[in-house]
Amino acid sequence: MNDEWVLIDTSLWINLIRGNVEERIQNEVKRFLAEGRVATTPMVMLELLQGTKTEKEYRTRENRLKALRYFSNTEEVWEASFRLSFHLRQKGLSIPSWDILIAASALHYNCTLLHSDKHFEAIAQHSSLKIRAQ
Repeated sequence: MNDEWVLIDTSLWINLIRGNVEERIQNEVKRFLAEGRVATTPMVMLELLQGTKTEKEYRTRENRLKALRYFSNTEEVWEASFRLSFHLRQKGLSIPSWDILIAASALHYNCTLLHSDKHFEAIAQHSSLKIRAQ
């Protein structure tokens, strides 16, 4: 992972916020942020913002997320998510739609997905999704 984009899934963000991440991962995320290589998607933003408890926390988190590279859910991302979902179902896997959409974004934008969610491990076994687990 030299200079490519890194998409951080909600699962890892939540663990970072809670302090439930190894120091090595914390430092890696800090480095990616300092290098300006971290991206987000509408689904990740939705999941992270819905978890806020106060207006101040909402505004702070929203501003931090808006400072990241924004990978929109284009028609191509949606089409890729439909196809990925179908493909995974044919393999006998039932993955939550929001994880499929996030994975499809990472695939479409050709970035590595950092996560703490077993669903992405399964997706990566049946696709070209590049992942790094906590």
